[in-house]
Amino acid sequence: MKVLLIAGGIGVAIAALVFGGVQLFSYMSSRSDSATAFANQVATAVVVGWNPASIEPFADEGFYKSLVDNPKSWSTYAMLGKAVQMPKCQVTNLDIVNGKATALAVCPGEFENGTGAVQVALSDHTGQWRVTDLGLQL
Repeated sequence: MKVLLIAGGIGVAIAALVFGGVQLFSYMSSRSDSATAFANQVATAVVVGWNPASIEPFADEGFYKSLVDNPKSWSTYAMLGKAVQMPKCQVTNLDIVNGKATALAVCPGEFENGTGAVQVALSDHTGQWRVTDLGLQL
């Protein structure tokens, strides 16, 4: 009888761990999918115009202000030219701490002046993804 109780307790503990693991994986997958979709929106908007106005609806207020204050940064971004094939983003890093998420998406594409990738740094501290940095891989 005692053995059955112990075995039952172990079974319940294992089931709880499996259920918790599945829930965690599902949550992480959902956050990654939403970050990827947002990064795709950002990359598509940015590579069409390569100007600060194209990122304004997506950008964190501080990041957008830094772009407006330094207009030369856009000439660096625009060196790739317009997209020949729209970038498709992949989240390469996702961190979630106390419900606040940060992610890095790499969005390779083909452009008028060659191939490259737009890197989009994202944060979701308020329930909505925002761009906190933008970079290029040439």
